[in-house]
Amino acid sequence: MADEPANAVSDKRVLSALDSVIKSNNSSEKGERLKSLLKLLNELEVQKVFQTNEKAREKLSIIADSIVLNYPELADPEIIETFMHADMRRENLILDYMKSIVMTSNRELAAKFLKSETIIPGLPTSSDLMKKMAFMTDDYEHASIIFSMNGRFDRELFSEYVSGRQTEVINSIIIKNFKEKGKFLELAEFLKLLRIATGNPAYTIELASTMKRLGDINGMKDVLSSIDIRKIDESAQKHSLAELYNQAGENELALNISNELLNSGFETQEIIIVKAKSLLSLDRPEECLYFLQQKEAVCKKSEELLILLCKAGEQINNYRVPLDILTDVQDIIQKNQFLWKYFIIFLARDSKFDLANKKLSEMEKQFQDSREVLEARLFIQSTLNKESDAINTAQRIFENDPGDDKSARLLLNALYSNKNYKQFIEFYDKAINDSIISQFRSMAASAHLFVNGVADMVQYVKKYSVNISEAHLVDALIESIRTEEQIKEIQRLKDFVSMSEIEIVNSIIAWAKGILFDTEGLRDIVIVSCSEKLSAIISLRSIMIDTNSNIDQNIYKCGKNIIDSIKETIASIKKGAVLKNIEDYPYLNYPNTQTLISVKRFKEASETLIKATNPRNPDPYYYYLEGVISGAQGNTGVASKNLEKALSMLDSATFRSYLLREYMKAGDDKRAIAETEKIIKMAGFDALPFSEIYEFSRKMSADFCSNIIDLFDYSGKDNIYTMRIRRDHYIEIMDDPRAIELSKNIISMKERNARDVMTYLAVLKRSGKGSMIEEVIEILSGTDLNGEIHASFGDYYQSKGEFENAIYHYDKADADGFDPDRMPGYADCLIELGKYGDASKVISRMKEKGILEVKLYLRSGEIEKIINILRNKKNRATSDDEIYSFIALTLWKNSEVRNSLISLYERDGNPVLGKLIARKLLDSRETEKAIQIMRNILKNAPNDIENVIMLCETLAKLAREEEANVILKKLLKENLKADDLKQLFTVFTEINFNARMFETVMKGFEDYPMLINKDSINYIIRSMIELEFYDRAEKLISKLHNKMIPQERFDEYEELLRKKEEFAEVLYFAVRIMKLEFKAGRKLDQREAIIKAEIPVEIAGEVFQFFTELDEEVKLPAEAFDALAKETLKLIRKKTNIRSINEVTISVLFNMMQRKDPLVARNLYIYIRRMLKEKRKPKIDDEDLNRILRIAMKENLVPDPLNMIVRFDIGLNRSLDLLALMDYVSKMNPWR
Repeated sequence: MADEPANAVSDKRVLSALDSVIKSNNSSEKGERLKSLLKLLNELEVQKVFQTNEKAREKLSIIADSIVLNYPELADPEIIETFMHADMRRENLILDYMKSIVMTSNRELAAKFLKSETIIPGLPTSSDLMKKMAFMTDDYEHASIIFSMNGRFDRELFSEYVSGRQTEVINSIIIKNFKEKGKFLELAEFLKLLRIATGNPAYTIELASTMKRLGDINGMKDVLSSIDIRKIDESAQKHSLAELYNQAGENELALNISNELLNSGFETQEIIIVKAKSLLSLDRPEECLYFLQQKEAVCKKSEELLILLCKAGEQINNYRVPLDILTDVQDIIQKNQFLWKYFIIFLARDSKFDLANKKLSEMEKQFQDSREVLEARLFIQSTLNKESDAINTAQRIFENDPGDDKSARLLLNALYSNKNYKQFIEFYDKAINDSIISQFRSMAASAHLFVNGVADMVQYVKKYSVNISEAHLVDALIESIRTEEQIKEIQRLKDFVSMSEIEIVNSIIAWAKGILFDTEGLRDIVIVSCSEKLSAIISLRSIMIDTNSNIDQNIYKCGKNIIDSIKETIASIKKGAVLKNIEDYPYLNYPNTQTLISVKRFKEASETLIKATNPRNPDPYYYYLEGVISGAQGNTGVASKNLEKALSMLDSATFRSYLLREYMKAGDDKRAIAETEKIIKMAGFDALPFSEIYEFSRKMSADFCSNIIDLFDYSGKDNIYTMRIRRDHYIEIMDDPRAIELSKNIISMKERNARDVMTYLAVLKRSGKGSMIEEVIEILSGTDLNGEIHASFGDYYQSKGEFENAIYHYDKADADGFDPDRMPGYADCLIELGKYGDASKVISRMKEKGILEVKLYLRSGEIEKIINILRNKKNRATSDDEIYSFIALTLWKNSEVRNSLISLYERDGNPVLGKLIARKLLDSRETEKAIQIMRNILKNAPNDIENVIMLCETLAKLAREEEANVILKKLLKENLKADDLKQLFTVFTEINFNARMFETVMKGFEDYPMLINKDSINYIIRSMIELEFYDRAEKLISKLHNKMIPQERFDEYEELLRKKEEFAEVLYFAVRIMKLEFKAGRKLDQREAIIKAEIPVEIAGEVFQFFTELDEEVKLPAEAFDALAKETLKLIRKKTNIRSINEVTISVLFNMMQRKDPLVARNLYIYIRRMLKEKRKPKIDDEDLNRILRIAMKENLVPDPLNMIVRFDIGLNRSLDLLALMDYVSKMNPWR
């Protein structure tokens, strides 16, 4: 028999193997035969076998269907791949298989199938099939999980999943799968879909974390900016968010969240790190150090916290706290070079040089000459003034980061620009090249200035005939001359330099001292030298006024970089832009800081100032501006100290002008005169704040004006303000001729105003020259009699009540186009004359109608229009407060007006309106409504101190002190003005003292000792006495005697201490009696009480007087005691067998009160007796009371206040009103 062809043999073997698989009857057998089949097919070219053999394909199809339908556990990717190679047309078979393994939740198998995906031309991929299966079965959940198990993301598939039946559990599985595969890009895309589909902040936080993991910080910030913190409740989520905010540089948000978590008891090492980092980033190192000091135990376990502790201590030069803690963690220090370095530095700062050197030697053995070792060594050497060693060490550090040291010129420039002036001088002095010596001579003089000071520089200039007009030296002088001592030294240059150079010296001195100087004479010098800093100071005056002002281009080009930077920064600040990392220039007297101050952005101003200043050598303008900022924020003590420091360094007209303003604000005319004299005598006339001086002079005596005029005469200068002061002084001393002469000159000047005209008219009238009004008109006619002047005439007549004459001039002003908003008297006069139509026309043209429109409607009886104004009001205006106040005071009793005001507040949330409504509600005893309004104001304007105090005092009157305390404690932790915090603390102590919550007062004193003042200390001392802390009270009283405690109050305290010490023993035994009586369920007689309470016989009488001698006239806050009576009587009714209020005793009240205070119990007993004795008229018109009465009578309630209080949850006062009405109706009164 002839041999068969090879392919025929192959076909037979394949068919036989296929048959054996088909004929197998169980899973095990079929599995073994499948392995044999696969082995055979791997030996052959699978596609060739099945392409030509139809029978083989049919048998393969039978096997595939059998596996899918009956034996899915036998299927694996190798089998499926073989089938795909064998028959390209069997996509449905593969798809069926996918359905099977997915629908049976065999995810691991599905994932394995997907992972082993092989791309075969003409056939769909495994992922295509799985995705198609998901769309066919509408089951995207399993497919999404399987894709994630392989780290794959398909936007179409996952979009369908998140928009459908997605759940948090499955989402967590998918997120976990992506993380385990390290597929964070894919995870980010999935989270973006989830974030949009669910709005769940947890996914947003997870996305931000993922963006950080990917290094996309900007992306992380964008995601974080979309988070609404108020919608996040879970502490774990807030924890993650705080860390992310910190990493994104959003330190205020990070700090707020970390504080919230820590206050709620959610304390972890990570959240402590977040808070510490945030405080440091917010430039609050002192707070950071204090916070970490409180968390010392945690710090000692964390390298990162220890590093933060060191940084905080370093920033505020407080090395002792970190040094003490580092001393206890030597095992951690030895593993961390940074901590080791700081430990050594702090030891050196503490003058423990032997130990510092010992630790440095240990560090050197472990880390050799690392950067941290060199820095630690450099610090010790510098501190010990080992200059040569320090220079060598610094040079080694520099060599580790090498520059171009080959060229002498480049090296000199590098040394100078890097401020290595001493090394510069050393290298320069060794130079042998004459051109180098000549070229760098002025730079060498500057280096001598920086290294050895002004005197050395002066000698150097004299010795080598250095031209001081060269740019480097001019710039160095401008940067360095900041103190009186330096000015004294620089004056010596005038003995041997040229006239033009003397002009430079004078200008630099004038600039430092805040005195105006002639810039025109410096123009040629600037053009020749091209001094950057001289160019800047010449240009700065006009830039500060107007950033668009024209600057001489020849000057501008020399200081272009600085000038452009300052112009751009100032313009942005004035537009309200928030700039990060503002640069400033100390030698230009901090122009950017001054601009921030002028627009009241004090926090940024302080940050900019601190950043621009050398903390080791702050100049006088730093102290001056720190003082200005502190003063503007209410820290007058700090401001005063800073100004004193500034003036001790430099006698500047700028500093003295500020002091002059402060003296004028305080009304101190003597100091104001003295300061003005100093400024004028230093040639600082033009630096005087003339506008403020003039306004101040109008409030002062004739003597003040006489003295200030003498100073102006001394200066030999005048301007419109000095002329006004002279004029007003002559008017004051009745020298009308000179006053009239000056007035004529003033009103002929361009800067005149309506007040000047009005003053002229007044002095003419007083002097009997009223007819000279025509002369005034003649004088003004040459300069055009404008609307403002006519308006001033109108104001003049309105002030006299001559409304017709006033309207004549107002009409003239109106015809001239004068703005009616600037002459409110116009409409007011028309209203006074009853010309309501004309008034309405004028008011309609006013942008700020203010109170005039309301006054018009009130006078004309159009109340409905006032209501419409309130109902239709949309935008808030500056006149709103005046309008609301006027309406509330005149029309509050009109219910429509009242409701409209309340609706307007509820819509706009104007805190001023809210407080006004709250006061009116309190006046009408609608207390709960008032509290609701005040709480709303608190929510929207939490720093409105007036509202906080009103709310807390109202709550206290209702015996709701705890609610008030929650509000006050929260605000006391905020960064408010010092005066506001002290005011709030006083309210806190007063409320708690009056509520006899003395422990709370003491806790407040311990937490906020820096907030005490003469008022709060009174409540603190009295609380100490009430708590019988007599020694503490006496020590505090002695400490503050004649400081916060005047002699009169000191005597009061002494007497109070004496009486309290005597009364304390009485109270002690009174409490024992009350506890014994309550336990016994009856009153004890005196003999029994003495025996059981062990009362000493000598004070027994006083103890029993506590119960018997009740002060019926004592003043008790009715609202607070009624609320206390309600809660206490409810407890008595529910927890005792007492059923009649007449059975209630002081002992019962004391034992049932939440706060066991014997004095309060006695006062409550007095209050209840007082209420029971009070004769009441039945309130037959009270609808609510009648409603309750009907219920009581229907339920046949026993007519006793205890029953009424419990049944209807009403107070004692209200329950007695109910019983009075019941008595009236039923003619019965059995409860008495």
